[in-house]
Amino acid sequence: MPFKGESIKELMRREKLDACSFASEFGEYVDAKGFGKKSCYNERSVSRWRTNKSNPPLRVIDALYAYAKERGHSDLEFYISSTNE
Repeated sequence: MPFKGESIKELMRREKLDACSFASEFGEYVDAKGFGKKSCYNERSVSRWRTNKSNPPLRVIDALYAYAKERGHSDLEFYISSTNE
């Protein structure tokens, strides 16, 4: 399923975070919750994901859903659903 980078943009807007702040907060979150190492999440990665220049690994998408849900943004979707479902 294709990744939906505009959802990261919307999450950042709602949380009033720039790419650097989001990368730092999200990195701390994934490290604390066991989704990965916080050093893997930097401003460059976030920028590439939100502009759809690259797709994050599935474990990152899982972490994005969990992060957004814990902050009250469960309406955000980070992948484009197939129309054949």
